[in-house]
Amino acid sequence: MSPHGVQLSIERGMAAGAPRRADLLDSAFGVYVERIESLWAAFYPEAVRGNVKAAEVCRRLLAQMGDLYGLVQRGRVPDEFPPVAPGGPDALAEWRANRLKRPS
Repeated sequence: MSPHGVQLSIERGMAAGAPRRADLLDSAFGVYVERIESLWAAFYPEAVRGNVKAAEVCRRLLAQMGDLYGLVQRGRVPDEFPPVAPGGPDALAEWRANRLKRPS
């Protein structure tokens, strides 16, 4: 079989298995989310009570969830934090708008 024939054969096989892989991926995603949420449920009450180790576990779980849902850009941390009160919600909105204007 020629290299082109091999490539076509592989592409056909991949296309035939695509729906099954999509189903498996959806199932795996659901299982992963359930596991993270069960860990969160186990550690969060202790973290709120002041357990530092539980708080660190929760922090790591939040980071994983942020990555999972695409909420976090890897390697980027804010170089400043939003203002708290006296400006209220408008100050927070202004800070967010300024963050978007700055070059990365």
